[in-house]
Amino acid sequence: MITGIGTPPNLIVSTYRIQAGYEAFPFFSYAPVGITLSIVGILFTAFIGWRLIPKRDSKNISDLFDIEGYLFELIVTDSYKLAGKTLREFYKEFKIEMNVLSIIRSDHKIIAPRANQQLLIGDIIIIKALSTDLSNLIKKTGLKLKTIKTDVLTEDPQLKADEVALVEVVLREESLLIGRTALETNLRNRYNVNLVAVSRKGVSHVERLKSFRFQRGDVLLIQVPESILQDTYSKLRVLPLAERGVDLSIEKPKRNQIITLGIFLTSILLTTLGIIPVQIAFSSAALLLVFTKMLTPREFYEAIEWPTVVMLGSLFALGNGLTISGASDTIANGLMKLSFAFSPGMMVVLLMVLTMSITNLISSSATAVLMGPIALSLAASMGVSPDPLLMSVSVAASSAFLTPIGHQSNILVMGPGGYKFRDYWRLGLPLSILVLLIGAPLILYIWPL
Repeated sequence: MITGIGTPPNLIVSTYRIQAGYEAFPFFSYAPVGITLSIVGILFTAFIGWRLIPKRDSKNISDLFDIEGYLFELIVTDSYKLAGKTLREFYKEFKIEMNVLSIIRSDHKIIAPRANQQLLIGDIIIIKALSTDLSNLIKKTGLKLKTIKTDVLTEDPQLKADEVALVEVVLREESLLIGRTALETNLRNRYNVNLVAVSRKGVSHVERLKSFRFQRGDVLLIQVPESILQDTYSKLRVLPLAERGVDLSIEKPKRNQIITLGIFLTSILLTTLGIIPVQIAFSSAALLLVFTKMLTPREFYEAIEWPTVVMLGSLFALGNGLTISGASDTIANGLMKLSFAFSPGMMVVLLMVLTMSITNLISSSATAVLMGPIALSLAASMGVSPDPLLMSVSVAASSAFLTPIGHQSNILVMGPGGYKFRDYWRLGLPLSILVLLIGAPLILYIWPL
């Protein structure tokens, strides 16, 4: 909310300002409202907000990323210490916090096996357990971890054990794995990745791991050669969980860092001084990073989120359609009737409430594109400056606190953080009210109607 490139809605409302016959919002024009709301939000969350989220027991801080445990496939080998014994004896002997969800025996599946169910050599058991208990479980029981391929990476004679990493990653919204299974993706042969386990909040999957269809926010435990670790994150478009010991940084020459920082700061300076529009400044900066070999063409291409580009292009066309068809004027007139008994400043509050309601259901970019024409129609109908109305759309569209689907960051932390849908309301509703109570008067003070 602080700069012209801080959030997509900031760029979008600035574009609508240009369409209204004005210049784009200055680069730091969002800062007074953005900084104020950021400070208030941080203080509220740090001292009050965290108390609104229910405490959930976990053994240690690392378990916050694995509240319900992972799904593992283990095979009963001839070294299994309790072959022929029952599950009851299994639990009693090893006393490990886990749950056997199903047993696969010669293509026959036993779902929710009873306590008197015997475990035989060759059985594949699907269990839910904490990832931190995995090594202890295998060591105590003699069970063998089974991945998508039996030839795990550590068995490759060209790889030493210390050259293979076992890492946890969370699926981003644009991940290539979304909607596909490990078998369909061909993780092992195409990406040299072994899927070891999966975790999804609120789901007990009793099928084989290879048939698990991935969704955004899923946490995967994967086995990857150290040499391609960073490349794998980029290709699959996943985020590693640093708290598990994954090093996110790649050592770069200091000269490269200086050049990259210099290009970035120059873009900000040119935009702030109004010499170059923000879109041209940062597009040119990205191309310059390629020309100076700070980025490879492949990295440049993969960083572009093409679905988002296509979506925004389509939504801008829809926004123009709202204006041309008169739909935005109709909605604006309806809002004016609602606020007729109140002061003109109440229009900013109503517009923010409507925008917040929509942005919690669709993306912030889509909300800004749809609400921008309505804000312009309102300004024209009232005969006032469009600035406070456009700014209220920008602030409200960036305030998707009520649902996990309102923003990709919300859904990404849901699984690893062990959050539930209602947790977003507990914390998000007070935050949204604070944005309204502080943001609306501040917008009207800086940009009078």
